[in-house]
Amino acid sequence: MGFWKAERDLLKQAQEMQKSQPPMKERMANTQSRMQGALDAMAAQTEAANMALTLGSTGLPASITVNSVQQTGTLNFDLMLQLDVMVMPDGQPPYPAKVPLTISQMQAAFVQPGKTFSGKVDPSNRATVWIDPTSIH
Repeated sequence: MGFWKAERDLLKQAQEMQKSQPPMKERMANTQSRMQGALDAMAAQTEAANMALTLGSTGLPASITVNSVQQTGTLNFDLMLQLDVMVMPDGQPPYPAKVPLTISQMQAAFVQPGKTFSGKVDPSNRATVWIDPTSIH
């Protein structure tokens, strides 16, 4: 008797929890949205890794000064940021750019407006800017 009573109580609890949830269609749409955000974050990570490989060896050296920082998300406890920066390529005039950057929470204190980091600029597309993660300290 005790087993069936416990099962009935559990079923009642599940039904009460179900009543307080939004409709299944809404929950699925919310899950899809979060999944798309995760996929976008992974694509940004892949793009950053590819950029580091190509620009690390072929890019033009530049100093990059942070004008503003905006957090756009998190990925495995790392912070995803959008930086508005002033890029100063060696021997060329400075120009503004937006740079996506994913950093650990430990590095967050070092990415502040006014800080300058070293990096590289794609010679064929000046909007493509890579910040050397070893310069963030």
